[in-house]
Amino acid sequence: MEASDVVLVIEMFNEWLNFGIGTYSKAQVEGVKLVTRLTPFLAVMVPFWGIYSQMSTAFQNQVRIVNSGYVGVCLKSQKERNMFV
Repeated sequence: MEASDVVLVIEMFNEWLNFGIGTYSKAQVEGVKLVTRLTPFLAVMVPFWGIYSQMSTAFQNQVRIVNSGYVGVCLKSQKERNMFV
């Protein structure tokens, strides 16, 4: 499905929403139209940020496990050793 197909589907859905203007106020119908325009953006951004946050968590766990003496960093206190947890 190409981007133009997605735009076409959203435009068709917006035309269909115009039938609700009698039952609902025009402002409510326009609000729903604006939310439907955000749907493709949210469909991409929500999984992206979910995966991105998992990467940073994995990196912090890796740092916690790495032998700090090998890198040349000496963490002396228990608080310093647990700062990446």
